[in-house]
Amino acid sequence: MPMQTSEIPAQRDPKALKIMAKSLYRQLRESGYERGDVLSFASELLTQVSSESRGEPGPGAP
Repeated sequence: MPMQTSEIPAQRDPKALKIMAKSLYRQLRESGYERGDVLSFASELLTQVSSESRGEPGPGAP
């Protein structure tokens, strides 16, 4: 079940998403992922968001 907008703290602080993205990027790189791996991850994330916005079922949906 998706979280309601009021439950997402990042939407209340515009800087939070930027901070989260920088932190995740740093963690991935420090864990040994190459730039291409991070780009593939970002691409897949965008694919998931795009699919959801089109109303397509996500992974694991019946």
